[in-house]
Amino acid sequence: MAEAIAADLATRLVCKLVSLLRNEVIQVWKLDEDVMEGLQPHPNLKGLKVEDFMGKKFSSWITMMTNLVKITFSNCNRCEVLPPLGHLPKLREIKIRKMENV
Repeated sequence: MAEAIAADLATRLVCKLVSLLRNEVIQVWKLDEDVMEGLQPHPNLKGLKVEDFMGKKFSSWITMMTNLVKITFSNCNRCEVLPPLGHLPKLREIKIRKMENV
C-alpha cells in the first residue's frame, strides 16, 4: 500500500510536501483529496500548515492529530467545510486565510 501511495504522489506531481523537523511542522501544498488522505503524518506532529488545497473537504487524519498545537489553512478556496477541531486537546492556535467557500 505504501508503494501505491508513493506512486500516486509521484504521478500527480501536484504535491509538494516539506517536513521541517526542527520546528515539528509539516506544510502541504496543492493536494487534492485523495492524495491528502493518503498522507500519514507522524502522530506527534505539533504544527500543520495547509496551503492551496484543491479539495472540498480535508482528510480525516487531521482530527486524529491530538498533539497539534498550531494549524493553518490558507488559500483553500474550493474547500467547503473545516474539519472539527474542538476535541484536539493541545490545539492553541488556528489561522484561517482566504477560505472563500467556508
